[in-house]
Parts: sequence; structure tokens; C-alpha cells
Amino acid sequence: MSNWSRYWMAGALLIALGGCSDVLGIGVVVAPDDAGMTACGPRACDEFARCVDPTSSTPCQCNPGYQGDGFVCQDIDECAVSTHGCDLDATCTNTPGGFSCACNPGYVGDGTVCARPASCAALRAAGSASSTGVYPLDPDGDGPLAPFDAWCDMDADGGGWTLVASVVNDSTRRWNGLDVWTGDTVFGTIADRTVSDFKSLAFARVRGSDFLVRTVDYAFAFHELIPDTDLASFIQGAFPDQCNVTYQRSAPDWHEGLTDDQASVLGFLVRPLDSNAACFPNGNENALIGLNLASCCWAGGLGNTPAGQAEWSTHDLSLLTRDRLIVEPCTAGVYPCNDNGVIIPQGSFCYNTLCKVAYAEVYLR
Repeated sequence: MSNWSRYWMAGALLIALGGCSDVLGIGVVVAPDDAGMTACGPRACDEFARCVDPTSSTPCQCNPGYQGDGFVCQDIDECAVSTHGCDLDATCTNTPGGFSCACNPGYVGDGTVCARPASCAALRAAGSASSTGVYPLDPDGDGPLAPFDAWCDMDADGGGWTLVASVVNDSTRRWNGLDVWTGDTVFGTIADRTVSDFKSLAFARVRGSDFLVRTVDYAFAFHELIPDTDLASFIQGAFPDQCNVTYQRSAPDWHEGLTDDQASVLGFLVRPLDSNAACFPNGNENALIGLNLASCCWAGGLGNTPAGQAEWSTHDLSLLTRDRLIVEPCTAGVYPCNDNGVIIPQGSFCYNTLCKVAYAEVYLR
């Protein structure tokens, strides 16, 4: 009887005895035993092996990810023998018959390629960090610029916020020139950001479209405010030739520590007109970025003019304290009234820092 006849009879017998579980490359159908082993000639293959040729001296072959003679197969620990191909900044985890790669905390990628994130938003999206704190960022990736530490807020409004600056009324003026708001100079430290001015490398490197401001008492954010660029480039492009009387946004999309009414009087515009003064950077008290405007004579926010009255010599920040954010009805769209038809009364402002928050952190996402 030929070998093929024997194979055919063996296969037919196995089918008749209880079904099949494995079709061999040579056309032989074999059945598993009660322990999950696959019969292959006179012996049974390991449960992690397959029968390749019952007439061969090596009838069984271990499955990929296992090693042995086919009758006994053991898992290969690819992580231990360094055959995994995971990135140097990734962690290899052995699994039965295989392995997985995952980028280490603070890195993003698929595990085989890992890199520092371009922003806190990228870090958050990758699931590589969930807590607020300091993380290294590398916005230009393989470019020549080295990574730098940045503060990431992973809690506010869904998280993923990169701190780019803090404006502080600490009697030292650093935010008093247009070149500071549009250039790549840096100053201050993350650790001291609430007591002295801070400008991060992220100010001119990290791209985003959402804008958030946080004070000691409250926070608010505008979504899709900036056309996906860094803040320095945005201000450079958005700075008008004349004082601005058009709100880019009226009322934030998210707020914390404020009532809806208080939030409704906030807005956003670059180089706002102060009704009784020339606008930044040549005039009296005024803000580069207007966030809270009064019914008359005050345009408060981030960055005040270096010229004008001596009272403003210590004021980089004129964002009002929470109790001063009072709603006054006005005619919507008639400047300085915002598009919601509300404004802050003139009496909310003052000539010193008593009515102003001590600091304002600025974030992009």
C-alpha cells in the first residue's frame, strides 16, 4: 500500500472516530486528544505545536513564539532575549507566544517608535500621562531644538493644556512690549510662575487652537480661538494696525469658579480700544489682550502699555478679581459692549492692584 493510501485511510479513520481539528499540509486530518494535544503519528504534539508530517522524525513543529521539539514547547520570552524590537524608550511585556511594546510614561508612539510629545495635548491623547505636572516636550521632533520641560494641566476642561506663560503683578514689568508678546525670548521659572512673570519656550513653539486663563480664584477657556499655531505667531498675525473694536469671542466656552453671568462679561480681542486713551503699545492703561472691558474708559486683560501714567508702572495684568466681574446690560455689538449684550461697569476697575488678580496663567491646547 502506498504512503498516500495510508494517509487517506488514517484520515478517514480519525474522522470516523470523532471529528477533526487540524488539516495538515500533506492532506492528513488529525484529531486532538482530551488534553488538547494533536495526534501526529505515534505521538501527540504539544498543545502549542502543530503536526507537519507524521512520518517524519520531527513530525511536530512549535507555534511561532514557542521553542522546543514539537512534543514539548516553551514560550519564548522575547523581552528577555532582546528580540522584541521595542523602542529604547518603551517597555516590553511578554505574552504567551508573543510580546507587546508600550512607550514609557512621558513618551508617545506605537511602542516600536517612541518620542517626546509636541504638546501636553499630544501627551494626553496618547494616554501616556494623566496627572497634572511637569513633562518634557519636543515640538520640533527630529529637528535641532532640544526638548524642554513644560507644565501640563491634565484636569481643566478635559486636560491636555500646555502652560505657555504667566503674567504677574509683582512690581517687575516684563510683558510691557509688543516684541515680548511676539518673540521667542524666555524668562522666569515654572516653580515661581504664580509669584513672578514666566514665559516658557512653549510660548513660541507649542501649537494649539484652544486658549485658557487660570487665576487663583477662577479659570476660563475659549475653544478653537487660535488657528492652530503658537501664541507668539498668533499675536503677531492678529495685531491690528489700529485699536480693535471687534470681539473675536464673547463669553468663554468653559469656565470654573465663575457663575454663568460672571463668565458672560468676559471676551477676547487683541489690542482693544480704550475709549479715553490710545491703544497699546503707545497709550495709557490698556491691555494687549482684552478680556474684561468696562462701559467706559477701561480695557483690562493681559499686558499693559509701558507708556502713560505712573500708576501703571507695576501693572502687567488688569484682569479683574472674581467679585469685580459684575454684569451691566448694554447694546450688543456696540463697542465696548460684547456680543452677549453685557459689559463690566466702570466702577469695577481701580487705579491700583486691589481690584486685579495677582497672576494669570496662560495655556494653549
